[in-house]
Amino acid sequence: MKTVRYVGAGAYLPPRVVKNDRLVKAIPGWSADRIEQRTGIAERRYLWDFDAEQGVSLAPEDGADLLRGNVDMVEAALRRALDSAGLKASDLDGVYLVTSTPDEINFCRDAIEVHRRLGMRSDAFALLVDSGCGGAVFMADMARKLILSDQAR
Repeated sequence: MKTVRYVGAGAYLPPRVVKNDRLVKAIPGWSADRIEQRTGIAERRYLWDFDAEQGVSLAPEDGADLLRGNVDMVEAALRRALDSAGLKASDLDGVYLVTSTPDEINFCRDAIEVHRRLGMRSDAFALLVDSGCGGAVFMADMARKLILSDQAR
């Protein structure tokens, strides 16, 4: 019987920690405790800093040693997963990118850009699913079914 298993894992966590006491400046009438009680979240990780008074993102300055967006974080995580598995990007049949914050709202642009940056095979597909956390479970199941049906490796 054919089985499917995970052979590598990778992640990227932005280094900037933003606690709720900083967010309350952008959410009038809320306290840090109320945010944590309502969401269960005490802190977040942000790629970019933000101006809490104005409620706007502050892009990293040119030359800053920071990743710039979603594709950068995906690339870093996927490279770590490939290293963990001892695989090359050319070994992959496709890349599934699940996010609710793509760099560009343009069909599968972020997934295609990751495909290009990694140098994946031209016959490997790239798919972006705009579904956030729940979509990751769905896509893992879909990949499993593709492998079990011999439509992917």
